[in-house]
Amino acid sequence: MNASQDWQRRRADALARALAREPHQGGVAQVDADEGYLFRPGQLLLGRGAVDELRSETQSSRVRPDEELNARFEGRGVDLQAWQIPSDVRLTALQRTLAPRVEAVGSHVALNHVFAGEWVYFGGPASEPSIATGLTIPASFNLLSDDPDLAVLDTGVTDPAHALFAPALLDEMADDIDRLNEDGDRFLDTEAGHGTFICGLAQRVAPNLALEQRKVLTSNGFGDDLTVALGVAETTAPVINLSLGGYTRDNRRPRALRAALSALDPSRVVVAAAGNNGHSRRFWPAAFREVIAVAAYDSANGRTASFSNYGPWVDVCAPGVDLHSSYVDGVRDGVTDDPQFSGWATWSGTSFAAPLVAAEIARRTATSNRTAREVADEFLEELGDLPEDGYGRRYAPATDVRLPAATTA
Repeated sequence: MNASQDWQRRRADALARALAREPHQGGVAQVDADEGYLFRPGQLLLGRGAVDELRSETQSSRVRPDEELNARFEGRGVDLQAWQIPSDVRLTALQRTLAPRVEAVGSHVALNHVFAGEWVYFGGPASEPSIATGLTIPASFNLLSDDPDLAVLDTGVTDPAHALFAPALLDEMADDIDRLNEDGDRFLDTEAGHGTFICGLAQRVAPNLALEQRKVLTSNGFGDDLTVALGVAETTAPVINLSLGGYTRDNRRPRALRAALSALDPSRVVVAAAGNNGHSRRFWPAAFREVIAVAAYDSANGRTASFSNYGPWVDVCAPGVDLHSSYVDGVRDGVTDDPQFSGWATWSGTSFAAPLVAAEIARRTATSNRTAREVADEFLEELGDLPEDGYGRRYAPATDVRLPAATTA
């Protein structure tokens, strides 16, 4: 078994473990169909107007609200509640039964769909990372703002953070650390270092951005609609990057993010990866009309990346092949015992095209007196008309992030 095959096997093993976990342990349920999806078992997402219908249908004292989470959403003006449902209740059937009734009273009920950064057609890196040379660390940072310019919602970053961007981090990290090896073996988890790589890319294309980072994915790449929506609701930066996503039941908009985006100040901007399954099925949250969806192309030859999703919902195509950025230390695969990574890597995926766009919008916003939305609209307009191939307007950053700016000693 070569390194690539071992990496794919470990991805499958991590998914199998998640499918076997109990709901209270972060379990995942999977629907296998032509338009399959993942969701959290034992949990429903409700609007406040749906609570009475849920109680009437179940009449069980074991159906309980998550008081702490619900209070946090309410404090941000988001009409969303998380409710715990007993495992002996068939969740998908309950949701379908309640949906027309709660919609009739102007509310909503939905599954908590799982988002990820990696799983086959569930998005994330299109390849595993490769070892790379080091880049020059800036001698000093002169941040563009005292407040965050760009929020990165991802796997978190290590503590201490990578020197390429550590001075730019403004938020507390106590609950947002990338654990790297949650599996307990000696190898880096399949999505370890994902957030570190993205923060490094932002620093490369827009030096001195003030960064706000939040952990919404595990180091094996699992998050969900609820967690990501809470991250969106509680961030403060004018621009938010979401290099993650997934698919939903009946391809409907994920409910928690829909509520969080509706409550977001319209002057703010969300940028998201289009996904890596090479087809046009709507990939959320990128497919939201108010989100800037980013596909990928190869800046070495100008061709769109074969792995990149596409469609009329995609807005921008940015470099996403063999990008060079900060990474973590450790052994990535189970083929060799030799330490492989020492803080730098190259990696491919729409996950890494998205922050190039987000960082450029954040940079322009921080150096102007305009809102992020005004800047984003101008940015998209200057890229020209949408081509007919469904990959959006093409953006070429001033910095070629395929190449190292310089190597360390």
